[in-house]
Amino acid sequence: MPVTYLLACGHWRKAFADRNWYSGSWWCLRCGGRSRGALAYRMDGMISFQVFGDPVAQGSKVMVGKAKKFLVEGNRAKLNPWRQEVAAAAVAAMETGPWRGAVNVQMTFFLTRPKGHFGTGRNEGTLKASAPRRPAVKPDIDKLTRSVLDAMTGVVFVDDSQVVTCDAMKLYASDGQPPGVVVNVGPTA
Repeated sequence: MPVTYLLACGHWRKAFADRNWYSGSWWCLRCGGRSRGALAYRMDGMISFQVFGDPVAQGSKVMVGKAKKFLVEGNRAKLNPWRQEVAAAAVAAMETGPWRGAVNVQMTFFLTRPKGHFGTGRNEGTLKASAPRRPAVKPDIDKLTRSVLDAMTGVVFVDDSQVVTCDAMKLYASDGQPPGVVVNVGPTA
């Protein structure tokens, strides 16, 4: 199974010299360039990419304007950069233009744990026994999913109506997995 990776410097690599999960960095073996935003790869007709940073939910629309009113995203200051990072990672993973058939999408969102989940004093950095294992809190998973699907529209698929299966999960980030999203997309058989 050939796996190909793309770094933000534009170099395709089969492997990486160093993975620094704490800063979400990947180092290019060819030029030494650092890739902070995303990691993408292709494998057997499927694409996969990871975007580092706190996931941003789609949110609600608000009416703006005085004489001429129009709807915009309420959290567009955070949402637009997040969508751009997701779209850039998707572009890096795609070999050709957007797919035109039915697609399957899997998304795993990794959220930052609140500081209240950790002990204080000599127990600083230790997870409390009462801390929940899964994030049953905001942001809503459907709004997180919408932001990623909208970012992939026109890049991975022509329209998000082509998505026939969408599996999404929220987990807390850990030492081995920084905050962000891991997306796997493939055409339906």
